[in-house]
Amino acid sequence: MTERTLERLWDLQEIRELAYRYAYAVDSRDFDLMASLFVKTPAQAPQPAVDIHVCYQMPEFFKTVGPSTLFVGNHLIEFDSEDRAHGSVYCLAFVDADKFFDQAIIYEDLYERHNGKWMFLKRDHLLWWGQERALNPMQQKPANWPESQIGAGKAHLDIRHR
Repeated sequence: MTERTLERLWDLQEIRELAYRYAYAVDSRDFDLMASLFVKTPAQAPQPAVDIHVCYQMPEFFKTVGPSTLFVGNHLIEFDSEDRAHGSVYCLAFVDADKFFDQAIIYEDLYERHNGKWMFLKRDHLLWWGQERALNPMQQKPANWPESQIGAGKAHLDIRHR
């Protein structure tokens, strides 16, 4: 394996980590982590883009939102140059808001390397579908894990305090 091949594999890993870290930042409400994943740009990208400017607005939005779980799936990455790439990331989102809803999302991402670190330039949040659940799983009786696997858990509280 050549050194260039190893570098490209490392680039792929760093870019994939961006999507994982973004999901973790949303679920743990770690807005500093979220902002650290994005290039600081002078102007906000047009909707449906998520960029550094939207990250700064997230704390206000999440004041009215309960627990969430973002599950990252398929992640395809194409390199445009040494320091620029684009990709598609599938995501399943489960969100306790006014109503509990599920979403299937595909993020169309632009990535740039800054000071040796891969970052999001922007993410277009594109919705495959969203559906409201008839029953909100967070309104069940507590699961009291590990005694019971059924009921509302508290992982959303635990990851916010790490």
